[in-house]
Amino acid sequence: MPILPITQETWADINVLQNDVYHQIEPEPLEVLQDKWIKSPDLCFCYREDGLLLSYLLSHAWNSDTTPSLSELLPKDYAGPILFLHDLAVSTAAKGKGIGTRMVEHLLKKAQQGNFDKISLVSIQSSKAFWERHGFIEVPHDVSDSYGDDATYMERAL
Repeated sequence: MPILPITQETWADINVLQNDVYHQIEPEPLEVLQDKWIKSPDLCFCYREDGLLLSYLLSHAWNSDTTPSLSELLPKDYAGPILFLHDLAVSTAAKGKGIGTRMVEHLLKKAQQGNFDKISLVSIQSSKAFWERHGFIEVPHDVSDSYGDDATYMERAL
């Protein structure tokens, strides 16, 4: 499976994919997504098949139990012992092919190589069951309204 680093050339396809998969929240500006990649390039990657971008994952180091808001750049003092999984998007045409699972497994390997205590994320668009299958548990937590109505904060220890 070709999991690849994100490059500058990937961003036009990421923008298209983001618009394909997000219906309950407003897609984020590319500069906000690119900020995660610029600050943690080894924790951001994508999956292509036959030249088509079918998935991307953006994550970054984080230093707080508060969740970063969507559509905002990371603060200057963002780095810390938490790996925040900001975004996993899988094309609607690729659903059910196991690509999301492989992307998460790849991130877990990267996380174990780093000095992270846990991975946190905000589940949106009814994805909670997917994250539970990958060892994430719901943790009571305030989540920014920017994540939508069904947002659930989740964590996984490393």
